[in-house]
Amino acid sequence: MVLPTATFRPETIFGVTNLWVNPDHEYGIYLLGEEKWVLSDEAAFKLKEQKKDIRPTGERIKGRDLVGKKAKNPVNDTEIIILPAEFVDPNEGSGLVMSVPSHAPYDYAALLDIKREAKKLSSEYGIPKIEIERIEPISIIDLSSEGFGEHPAIEICAEMGIESQREVEKLEEATNKIYKKEFHKGVMKVEPYNGIKVSEAKVEVARNLISSGKAELMYDLSEEVVCRCGTKCHVKVIEDQWFLKYSDEDWKQKVLDWLDAMEIYPEEARAQMRNFVLELRDWAFTRRKGLGTRLPWDKEWMIETLSDSVIYMAFYTIAKHVNQGIGAEQLIPEVFDYVFLGIGDPSKVSNKSGIPKEKLLEMRREFEYWYPVDLRGSGKDLLSNHLVFSIYHHVALWPIDKWPRAYSVNGWVLFEGEKMSKSRGKVINLEEAIEKWGSDLVRITLASSGETLDDVDFREENLRTFESRLRRIEEYIELLGKMKGREIGRAERYLISRLQRNVKEATEMLKKTMTRSAMVRILFNPMNDLKWYFKRVGGIDKANGEVVRECLKKIVLMLCPYTPHFSEEMWSKLGGDGFASLQKWPEPDYSKINEKIEEQERLLSSLIEDIKEIKGLIESRGASTKKVKIFVASDWKYQTLSTLREKRNKEEVIKELMSMEEFRKRGMEVIRLVERLFKEETLPIITREEEIEMLREASDFISKETSLEVEILSEEEAKEEKELNKAKQSIPGRPGILLL
Repeated sequence: MVLPTATFRPETIFGVTNLWVNPDHEYGIYLLGEEKWVLSDEAAFKLKEQKKDIRPTGERIKGRDLVGKKAKNPVNDTEIIILPAEFVDPNEGSGLVMSVPSHAPYDYAALLDIKREAKKLSSEYGIPKIEIERIEPISIIDLSSEGFGEHPAIEICAEMGIESQREVEKLEEATNKIYKKEFHKGVMKVEPYNGIKVSEAKVEVARNLISSGKAELMYDLSEEVVCRCGTKCHVKVIEDQWFLKYSDEDWKQKVLDWLDAMEIYPEEARAQMRNFVLELRDWAFTRRKGLGTRLPWDKEWMIETLSDSVIYMAFYTIAKHVNQGIGAEQLIPEVFDYVFLGIGDPSKVSNKSGIPKEKLLEMRREFEYWYPVDLRGSGKDLLSNHLVFSIYHHVALWPIDKWPRAYSVNGWVLFEGEKMSKSRGKVINLEEAIEKWGSDLVRITLASSGETLDDVDFREENLRTFESRLRRIEEYIELLGKMKGREIGRAERYLISRLQRNVKEATEMLKKTMTRSAMVRILFNPMNDLKWYFKRVGGIDKANGEVVRECLKKIVLMLCPYTPHFSEEMWSKLGGDGFASLQKWPEPDYSKINEKIEEQERLLSSLIEDIKEIKGLIESRGASTKKVKIFVASDWKYQTLSTLREKRNKEEVIKELMSMEEFRKRGMEVIRLVERLFKEETLPIITREEEIEMLREASDFISKETSLEVEILSEEEAKEEKELNKAKQSIPGRPGILLL
């Protein structure tokens, strides 16, 4: 009797420790050829739909009657026990599951449950307790490249706190993580596949099992798919079906080569598309029912939707001409051959189709102007179908200069953190949203609430945040007349530098369709920079109005794609020429980016926040403070920083420093500093002298912000024990702080 287990991961058969059966389900015994198979009725139905010679014997067996019995693993003849598991679903696969607890979180979680209930199982099913306790996971895949040890499933269950097969949501997440990592990065460590990538071994193992008669091919869906009519879908093999031969090696290789060459945003989507191409076999592209285009050479069939939408972007280039009076009967094959491929004589095509020659020439020019596709944006659900199919067909139909240049992929839209659902009242259409909040606020919130493959989470609280920021811009514009400053000092150079950096980074982000990250540079960073600038100069009335105006102009122009109406109004108030939408996108002036000034201001801001925090802690204990002493790090610490910048290797830095007497005598103090600096994300670029000069120049500002008397000292100037302790804590770019 055969106990077939269905799997999408045939390579894991080498790690099977037991079989799982649903004890509450009744299975049928069916004949496949001369073999008797134990199957769920649902599985037998699916196999029959796939033209398998499956016949019922009339015999039935309960799942619980299989528990405790033994089976043999066909690849190594190992005897394995059959155990009960709640998660086994008769609707999935064969209704029987092979257990690979080292690499399958569900199996490991079920094994934990079984071992905890070993005594009960022994009593209920007569299984010796020792048989259950001695089941140990078998490791067959090396995933050390991703930081995992011998048993990835066990490790991720521990990390996520999974202790039972009933924790379905967590187990689904864990399973997706492990399966993806093992498929893309895993390497087999069992013979005869030792050292082979899992992605390759999967195909080889399946091929070898089928050719040796140890496996049958069954088509099944990786997740439940329900028709709009409410019927559960399954895979059915249809006779006389038409296929697109996506498995053709030459065609597939051209697609892979172009996929590597084109731009994909985000980059992580490239790997998903590549893996889909590698796994893609022939694709059934016709159906008998529903809407669609009739197959030209076999009118009984229609082309299914995904296969009928692979090059419609080409049609977009001429759609306006078609809509201006060209009839469907005029769009004969020769028209498309000429317009899209340049094949044929336009005069002859005109005579045959009835479309004026001038119109055909214009359509051809239009296509040549717009093609290739510069950027195709689509939802992440089309990663593993439409977007890949589109590359296939462009590669097949056109020369390389007409192939798509870039794809961007985005997530779905959530509403207040949840999927939209009419039944739960979690849905709002665009017309309602625009009526309620205005188009600009809806637009900027949608564009800034997600990017890349992340879902867009539309929340009213985020919309209100954008509303307040935009109102602040308008307030600043109205206050420009009160800004009387004319000086271009440190604060102005900082504001100008930050503006140019934000323009640079926002531009880079938008080129990658990272609209949320770009918004940080377009709105949030600049508004924070302006707020800091007004503080630094001592108030809005002391600000340089012209510098602020230029800053606001660039913010408004960069906001144009997000808030077109608001931007036009603000552009007019700023005295801008023409329409904001017709201006050139701001270009960064790299000569005005001053990294040292930016670093000095970051240091100053961080220092003030630290002082305020310490002051607050002291005052919360009932004490008071009047003065702050700020200690700049010693020269030897800056020398250490300089050496570290040159070498960027911890051992080499320590070795070089310890070769000098001045550092040797400091011993562990030097090593601890090197360790600390290595943990910093970025290293300071200002010198010790620049740090001292900046702090002394800003001492009045620090005093005003903290309401404390300020004294700037070098570490060497510390005398008393309290001063020495605080001064010793200083490092380059982070002074020691002592409040008195």
